[in-house]
Amino acid sequence: MKITVKNVKIADFASEETLCFQATVYVDGKRAFTAHNDGHGGSNYYKPLKGSNRDLIKSVEKYAATLPEIETTFIFPSPVSTLMEATVQPDIDHLVNEAVEDFQIHKDIKRLLKRVAIYEDGKIYTFTIAGKDAPRVRNQIEERHPTCIILNNEPLEETVKLYKSAM
Repeated sequence: MKITVKNVKIADFASEETLCFQATVYVDGKRAFTAHNDGHGGSNYYKPLKGSNRDLIKSVEKYAATLPEIETTFIFPSPVSTLMEATVQPDIDHLVNEAVEDFQIHKDIKRLLKRVAIYEDGKIYTFTIAGKDAPRVRNQIEERHPTCIILNNEPLEETVKLYKSAM
């Protein structure tokens, strides 16, 4: 089952404990339901689209329950912030939040690649270059930074992996 989102609106200014967003969720390429979160902590809210029923939402919940557990880290802000590792069972919120995050990452990468972007030592650097100077400057970058990866030359999947590792 593939979960994707479209019509995503993110309100960073309203995000406190969780991401404040609204989106249309697609299941295997078909419009399924809407999702939103008010950004104040807690779960997402799901609403079937007109003409559909809650069965699609329930099918995603059942699918998530079949996925393997994932390892994660929690921060407890008790008197002293404590990191605690745990394994959790993915749920519908995890799948939808992951799809929203992927949507935002792809949007960020499109913006990033309007410039020359390189990945080096776990960080991403960008250079604003006039169109006619781009080939010359790219050659200079490769000469001065032989270990860098020019993200503009990489397949999108590889660029996404490198972008996530730099976050």
